[in-house]
Amino acid sequence: MSRGLQRDRIVQHALELADEEGLDAVSFRRLAADFGVTPMALYRHVADRDDLLAAMSDLVLAEIAVPEQADHDDWVRALRDVLRSGVSAFTRHPAARRLSYAGRWSPGSLALTERLVRLLTDAGFNEREGLVIIQRLSDAALGDVWSTGYAPSGLPALDAGLRQATPEDPRMFGIDLVLAGARALADERAAASTSP
Repeated sequence: MSRGLQRDRIVQHALELADEEGLDAVSFRRLAADFGVTPMALYRHVADRDDLLAAMSDLVLAEIAVPEQADHDDWVRALRDVLRSGVSAFTRHPAARRLSYAGRWSPGSLALTERLVRLLTDAGFNEREGLVIIQRLSDAALGDVWSTGYAPSGLPALDAGLRQATPEDPRMFGIDLVLAGARALADERAAASTSP
């Protein structure tokens, strides 16, 4: 199997392994055994574990549809579409959340963030504000959703909230909340800049 050893195959297999067994299962020793090679053979294709994890992250990010450019009035829909696509990609790949929380930039995450910042600067935000908005959107998209299994006694509002199934997709609801706030702020700034 070593003749067919290629970077793309190694990264794809590592992501599949992480999705099935968790990120801790991904080691050069395990990958080498799966490919029937020595761990050193992998180093011809992948520099080190950080390189491997960045490549795995980029493989997930490549599944996210990002528009080349959005209509000035359509930036909220463009961002929502990107985040919906991101939620779908992260749902397909259970390891993706942990990969994204590793605190490393990959070429794919840099390119995606740059594109989203440009969408937001086109909408009237400065670059730092764009990064803050993207962080809040990422928090909404990747954050844990409170469990609905716990039923506290004597706290009816909390109990009801934990039992309800609406919104059906809490992550998209959170994304919509952040986007609504960003749109309201952009509209408020635009109105202030045109008033005498």
